[in-house]
Amino acid sequence: MGKPVTKNEYDFLASLLGGKENAPRVQKKNPHSEALYTTGQFYENREYVAAYECFKPVYDRVVADMQRILARNVEFEANKLAKSIQKPLAVAKERVLNIRSHAQQVVDQLNRLLEDLQSKPLVRHHIKKGASKVATVTPEEAPPTTLSSSSETWVEARSSQHGEIISGNLRYVKAAYSPPQKGSIYLVRDKSKSDRIIRVAAISPDCALIQVESLTDGEPSKQTIELPVESLARQAEKGWCSLLVPVVEKTEENESAPTSVQTPATSAPATGSMIRLDSQNFSRCCADIVRANIKFSTQLIKDVADGPFRAGNYDQAFLTFEQLAVQFNSAVGNSRRAIADGRRTLMAEKNKLSGKEVQDRTAAFLRSEQLIHTAEREFSTILEGLRMYLRAQQG
Repeated sequence: MGKPVTKNEYDFLASLLGGKENAPRVQKKNPHSEALYTTGQFYENREYVAAYECFKPVYDRVVADMQRILARNVEFEANKLAKSIQKPLAVAKERVLNIRSHAQQVVDQLNRLLEDLQSKPLVRHHIKKGASKVATVTPEEAPPTTLSSSSETWVEARSSQHGEIISGNLRYVKAAYSPPQKGSIYLVRDKSKSDRIIRVAAISPDCALIQVESLTDGEPSKQTIELPVESLARQAEKGWCSLLVPVVEKTEENESAPTSVQTPATSAPATGSMIRLDSQNFSRCCADIVRANIKFSTQLIKDVADGPFRAGNYDQAFLTFEQLAVQFNSAVGNSRRAIADGRRTLMAEKNKLSGKEVQDRTAAFLRSEQLIHTAEREFSTILEGLRMYLRAQQG
């Protein structure tokens, strides 16, 4: 067990975001420091629900920002910075690596504070009641992306009155950008300043390139376009690219439809909709956890699937899985800290390694992060699905 969280940790994080701890500034102006100082006051007064409500919007936005920084290509950023400041490439690369280290430190601290708040009984009860109204940030209008091809089909993504993105008979909600996986869907801005929906059809073995297809009325284009993963991250950083999560509304009184998959610190289930769960969800979750090398016993998940879930005892299944969530989140935090330690070790040893070795190890860290994200998403799907099943059973 780590040492208990105190108000000082919120103050430290606020100063870290404000660049007051001799750390490189990640943002020119960060509006979240004041909210973190306020959260620390709530926490010190044991007003944990108020602290959670104040902290969660900051967590959502800042983690998304830091993840975009971590997704950047080090060599590309170093070359760009070297030209900008007219310094040697080695100096620019050192600065870029320092910024990445700072971003990872912020993410680690945010995850620690969120896990601590979510472990409080009052906060857990507050979340279960669905009372949390997490603030969402509306992306500002931005210039068009450079995504282009002579064979592209122009696609218009319509927005509904509820802020959903509509393509054909499919509806999506925007979520914070996350590194692409096969099947991921994004909303990007094209040269004609129109929104375009693309889907990742394939990813190269080194995770550096992706093949994407345009979706027109929900149908994929016949040809794919090759894009660097880094270009997508840069578009997201500028507000030109958002992850899309599909959502289907309930159409009949006794019919339930899949809702959006809940990702950490981004989306929430739509009212009146339900996730369909079966044994495959549990199997996929276990496989993803093993694949991501998260130190968590998948047998605990299998026991829920084979026991209370199969028996239709959703009350017991949800309570048990909710308890597992605390252990799972802790294991995920440990995995992310291990990646952060690996990055710091790599930064310390980079002068002893060849450029290819540094690139390979950096790509491995990115793949590990993607696998962890996938496992988190599957776990959250089951937890939210069980919550929906329980409500339906009780109602």
